Amino acid sequence: MSNWCLSGGGAASYQASLISMESRFFGACDSSTIYPLRGSPYFAKQTTSARPAERNVGIVAGILMSLTEDFQGSGRNVICDNYFTDLKLAESLAKTKLTMIGTIKRNKTFLPLDFQEKKAIPLGESKFLFRNKTTLLSYQNKRPKNVLLLSTMHSKAEIVAEKNNKPEMVLAYNKTKGGVDAMDQMAHAFTTKRKTQRWHMVIFFNMLDLVSIASRVVFMLKFPLSPLPHEDNRQVQPGHRAITCSSPDHASCCCPYTSRACPTKQHQRSPFPPAYT
Repeated sequence: MSNWCLSGGGAASYQASLISMESRFFGACDSSTIYPLRGSPYFAKQTTSARPAERNVGIVAGILMSLTEDFQGSGRNVICDNYFTDLKLAESLAKTKLTMIGTIKRNKTFLPLDFQEKKAIPLGESKFLFRNKTTLLSYQNKRPKNVLLLSTMHSKAEIVAEKNNKPEMVLAYNKTKGGVDAMDQMAHAFTTKRKTQRWHMVIFFNMLDLVSIASRVVFMLKFPLSPLPHEDNRQVQPGHRAITCSSPDHASCCCPYTSRACPTKQHQRSPFPPAYT
């Protein structure tokens, strides 16, 4: 789960304005295929909502509940950033059989004082706090401040020694956190957006981009070896590698969203998205 701002200048931007008014588009996508699942535009604070999932809850909680209402009861896990993560929201999702992993803002009132301190624990160590089925984690990855995570998916203090003693919560979050960012980057690389001053056209262009990404993902899954147009240059960030070549002379990877072949001729394009590290 994440959000991004839309600009009338022909491209999406995280810090853009639309006719003296910021417009945000909240979206959810599958973390393994980058397939857009649901999206919702948001322009300003609203006192009432026509959506049942957004009534009698906070604005942020209502947005996330609306994005996930089609998947309630499915046992899926929701990955979100610190804009959404909240203890009450995590407990509400747990009642609908959805788990959550997300980073936490340091000023959240439900955090203990020792979790709010930037240098509370030595470098490389972790501190866990458990409440019912909810786990809080403070991990001192690097200076100057620690990483705060909340999870209803994990109930044990699991540390992976093979990964430099990183907690399993951190590894699970890092592996799946980039879905919406990758989808946004793909929309940037091959967009339908045009310069306009009409806000409804900006939303329409964004919808076309999402439909294009969704249709491409379905096509790649059904026909993984089909050639793709050279002009279609959508690809994920360089750090998000899907297949790493074994040859030391070619340490690059094959992007699952382009038609580039493996330099060593040892791999075929994968229909699946990269793993996030």
